[in-house]
Amino acid sequence: MPFRFNLSKAIQAAGVLVKTTAHERMSRLRLLKLLYIADRESLALTGRPITGDCVVAMRHGPVLSRVYDCIKGADPAQAEWDRYFKSEQLDLVLREPTPVDDLCRQEIGILQRVAQDRADKNDWEVAEETHGFPEWKNPGETSLPIPFERILAAVGKPRSVLKEAEEHSAIDKLFESYRRANASKTRSRVFRGAKRGARFLGPSPRPALCPRSGSKRAQKNKMR
Repeated sequence: MPFRFNLSKAIQAAGVLVKTTAHERMSRLRLLKLLYIADRESLALTGRPITGDCVVAMRHGPVLSRVYDCIKGADPAQAEWDRYFKSEQLDLVLREPTPVDDLCRQEIGILQRVAQDRADKNDWEVAEETHGFPEWKNPGETSLPIPFERILAAVGKPRSVLKEAEEHSAIDKLFESYRRANASKTRSRVFRGAKRGARFLGPSPRPALCPRSGSKRAQKNKMR
């Protein structure tokens, strides 16, 4: 997969969309369509989707696969989704405000614009809009994957975007492996220290964070 699904960003993106409504509730159909449109627009503008979710073609248009599983209550990470959302008949209702710290300003702007531009359309009109996207073909009563290559072609992006995404994904996986290995070593040291009756005093190792550009630390680094 060129893009990795980010559950945290999917939850936050869904929260941004639901909060554009008066009563913080949105039909599941509408949410699925708006999330796909937002991912599609982000892909066209930045070369990366917001959620990184796989896309499938269904009878009522393109759908983000893992988000659909979350809405149905069938995802492995269901507990995290259910912390913020609950289903009431055909609607999704916000339980508590979702954070937005994993979304950049541009992504939040895309989500809000996608919702506002279709505020006068009913749910089925929004779904019908996605039927006009060239990457979608009606699969009938089944579902079929929509390759990112087809979406990129539809929004006018080159295939090289996928290669760049795969390189970023490989780097992310290496970093995740490094983080897990360090966490495992830390747990092992704690266990050995506990067996000897010793206390482990050192903090858990964490990857270094880049200083913010406006921080005093960053300003000192620039002066060196």
